Amino acid sequence: MYKLLIADDEPNIREGLSYLDWAEFNISVAATVENGRAAYEYIKNNEVHILLTDIKMPLMDGLELIRLVKEYNKNIEIAALSGYNDFEFVKHCLKNDVFNYLLKPIDIDEWKETFSEMTKRLDERFEKTQSAIKIGAHSKNHIVSAALEYMNEHYSEQITLTDVASHIYSNPTYLSRVIKTEVGIGFTELLTKLRIDAAKKLLKNPAYKINEIAETVGYSNPRYFTFAFKKQTGLTPYTFRSEHSEND
Repeated sequence: MYKLLIADDEPNIREGLSYLDWAEFNISVAATVENGRAAYEYIKNNEVHILLTDIKMPLMDGLELIRLVKEYNKNIEIAALSGYNDFEFVKHCLKNDVFNYLLKPIDIDEWKETFSEMTKRLDERFEKTQSAIKIGAHSKNHIVSAALEYMNEHYSEQITLTDVASHIYSNPTYLSRVIKTEVGIGFTELLTKLRIDAAKKLLKNPAYKINEIAETVGYSNPRYFTFAFKKQTGLTPYTFRSEHSEND
């Protein structure tokens, strides 16, 4: 299920939103918080796929929260919620790739349409990335297939876009563009995903030390590995291991 975070300073709004039938869209409410600062801290420490945030809140408003969240993890889908039909708010939301701007009180039909389409977009992104990562044997672009095959075999090394392009006799600029077009994410993000996916498998075995896992999947700096892992999954390697250990 996709994990939803609700941010609104009104307790009755938070409670009311929690009672909606989110399961209909394969969504579960992970948490509710009362301001933008609490929401941002939660996102930095937990896995969140969708944020539903009010605009006017104390400590940190929804506009600042949206900006920070998109900087931190652009893959989190966001819907904004407000009691004000303010065009400046709408412009800010559009600029930051907010999926929809909903007015209070929420229209149930609009709510259903918004989150149905939002989860479809998440599904498509996940499926596109996963299918591309499984070595594009069926990819329409043989260059992308060759690049993915090389990256799957060498992600544990300090490879660069130039290295991959050179190996498959391509141009780095062109390769970067076709990877983005076919896979939906850039070279660096794709390489990170390959490494973190491999790390997740190794972390399930408590026999492997986390520093060793970091080096095995291509990170010479364990601290940076922790940063990259948390940004990709919402969890530290230690937390992920405690929740997914094979000994559990």
